[in-house]
Amino acid sequence: MNVRAPTEAELAKLAPPGVYLRRIPIVNCVNKFPAEERMAKMRAASARNLPDMIELEGCEAGRQGVIIGGGPSADEYIEKIKDYDSYLHCCLITIERMLPWCVAHGISPDYVIALDANLDVTEALQFPPPWGTRYLIAMQCHPAVFDCLSDIPEVYTFQTPQRELDEDDTAIERRGMTLNSGGSVVLGAMSAAMALGIKSLHIFGFDCHLGNGGYAKKIAGVGEQIEKCTVRIDDRDFVTTLPYLAFAQQFFTLLQFARDDELLDAVKFYGDSMISAMSKEDIRG
Repeated sequence: MNVRAPTEAELAKLAPPGVYLRRIPIVNCVNKFPAEERMAKMRAASARNLPDMIELEGCEAGRQGVIIGGGPSADEYIEKIKDYDSYLHCCLITIERMLPWCVAHGISPDYVIALDANLDVTEALQFPPPWGTRYLIAMQCHPAVFDCLSDIPEVYTFQTPQRELDEDDTAIERRGMTLNSGGSVVLGAMSAAMALGIKSLHIFGFDCHLGNGGYAKKIAGVGEQIEKCTVRIDDRDFVTTLPYLAFAQQFFTLLQFARDDELLDAVKFYGDSMISAMSKEDIRG
């Protein structure tokens, strides 16, 4: 993983003059999707002329946030999440693959975020519920994802850092919000929450290991968990994958950036997360 601050020239490509873009170093990672394929999807998304997520910047300031990831520990906290929604009026953000899980358990997220360029993301969006939910969709997502949401009134797009972005490609409008997501949609949700003005986060289902199974029940579109490895933390061995280990490392990088820029005051993890075990401070909820 390579981490560096974006240059002024790179910032200028991402946002036109007059649009404010926080100078948080980019969390670089290897994108498994071919650059040409991603560019085609981004052009298609741009042609839809959907509103950009920058229109929502700061709109949730003052609220605490709940992020719902797809790890199996999320199943243990259904009532806790409902309590945060009902009694603390937290802003609920779910990854797209957990939307069916939310529907099944009577949880109404404020935001659904999608990052992955795979077609199977649509499995979670076949029947989007008729709530007042806002959808935050990466421009690299498959066009079929946008088709699933064609009748949804509030769909917003955002960019992710794209090292292969063609400087001469005028078909993609450089504007608005760019989220540092590393390789994980949960990290994308974390960046989105901060962009919305949320400074206190409660994160569920970001386990980053396989000790309790692969995924939460009722999650949509699960993938194959490969490149397994074992990580020893103190006196415990965690069976994990190389991508999960990278996500955990990227979390701490993003957390430090956020604190340095005073974008995040507190973060708590719920469930048996390898990130909690790795942390030098107690971040268990």
